[in-house]
Amino acid sequence: MNKEQLFYPMLLNELLKYLTEKKEQDKDISLLDLIMEYSMRNSVDLDLIGDAISTDIYLKNLIEKDLEYHNFITNKNKNLEW
Repeated sequence: MNKEQLFYPMLLNELLKYLTEKKEQDKDISLLDLIMEYSMRNSVDLDLIGDAISTDIYLKNLIEKDLEYHNFITNKNKNLEW
């Protein structure tokens, strides 16, 4: 396990807090937009966030469902790389 992987639980915890807070304010905003906003506001590399998300199957599936809902992806094109 590398140093970044030790950081994933803390990153995911902070990200989930941010997503929850923002979704309560605007239920229609996409999780992808919020993740990109979180990345910019907190100077966290999107690749690092993606790697952390890939370790949490439940969060990954939630985000994929949200992407489908917002028509970013279709069921046919669901092979996302996190």
